[in-house]
Amino acid sequence: MGVRNIWILNDNGIPLYARMTKDIKEDPVLVSGFICAISAFAKSIIGDEIKSIKLKKHTFHVKRCGEIIVAVLSDVNEEEKIERLLSKIVEELSDIFRYEKTSFIVNSNSSRKIKKKIWEILNNTK
Repeated sequence: MGVRNIWILNDNGIPLYARMTKDIKEDPVLVSGFICAISAFAKSIIGDEIKSIKLKKHTFHVKRCGEIIVAVLSDVNEEEKIERLLSKIVEELSDIFRYEKTSFIVNSNSSRKIKKKIWEILNNTK
């Protein structure tokens, strides 16, 4: 599967998890901010959710789960596989995230759980 990078962020654009390849290394805060900003723009201006952002050779796939946004950068033409992957990530990780007042609590234990779950999902999704 052509998954390059995975980001999990909250509504404020704060990255909760980032898995990045050696080929594409960028500051997770910068990428999370971009994804959050474009999602907020689409929601406020058009009233719709972002599903993907197509580039020439890659696609950003975005899926929202409440206040959490999961984004995957993949090679082009992987839509069905990536949609299944995103659904699996959202399903598996929804119980890890706890919403308390106005911010998500992601401690080091949660971070390890997320990393382990992502690894399992990537290795079991074909």
